[in-house]
Amino acid sequence: PTTVAPTTTTTPPGPGGAAIEIRAKGDIGNERIELRLNGSTVASYNLARSYQIFGFTPASSITVNQLRVHFVNNGQDELGDRNVEIDYVNLNGQRFESEASSVESIGSYRSDDGCRRGFKQSQRLACTGRFDYVVPQGTIIGAGSPGTTQQSTTTQPLGGGDEIQIRAKGDTGTEQISLQLDNQIVATWTVGTAFQTFSYDLPAGTAINQLRVRFINDARIPAGDRNVEIDYVVVDDTRYESESPATESRGSWNAATGCRPGFKQSQRLACTGYFQYTVN
Repeated sequence: PTTVAPTTTTTPPGPGGAAIEIRAKGDIGNERIELRLNGSTVASYNLARSYQIFGFTPASSITVNQLRVHFVNNGQDELGDRNVEIDYVNLNGQRFESEASSVESIGSYRSDDGCRRGFKQSQRLACTGRFDYVVPQGTIIGAGSPGTTQQSTTTQPLGGGDEIQIRAKGDTGTEQISLQLDNQIVATWTVGTAFQTFSYDLPAGTAINQLRVRFINDARIPAGDRNVEIDYVVVDDTRYESESPATESRGSWNAATGCRPGFKQSQRLACTGYFQYTVN
């Protein structure tokens, strides 16, 4: 998201000393994970095929009420299928196992319900998703304050809101899309030429009709004509197709009306514009 300037670490700083430590590996060695605190991305890491420990300590103090680790680049390439294993997370020296019964996940596969949200008791993410760890609310990290808390430990998931997942690609790989919540842009991504899934943590109680996915940099460049395809969005395990008759668009082209607003039943935006989703 453009609202956060993440600290990116591509090599592990080594165990010990960091306020938050994540032990993780990938199946093929080019998987990427993100650490999100209180709904904001603060660090991203590139994984190897063997376990490494990644550390994060903020430059200034942060009060942690929600801690999630996201798998952000699920897909296949010439090396194989991307999947990750998050063994555990340490917060100020306290360990939280991903397979604990209190950890909710999106992206852990099971034959009965696929990668849907649940308490799967698994450390593996086979789909784009995340682990949501139950941490002591009010834990302070950074600025010499490890181990202090402002509140007692909670034993229930925080429930800080839902996650939106957006599956998108561009024609040239330079296209940009934004997520708009109540007419305010809250996140922006550059999309590649193959479908990728982008995610953002929403405030609790967000309704689908409060959201728009916008194509913001339509242009013809040396690499070609910028256009995007938004296959679908997922909110709270409900999938909304861009080509649904209930989805309004501005920027989907047809011969009759050009790129003017309408219910075009297309997942493609050829002009600067947006998709507005509603309950089917």
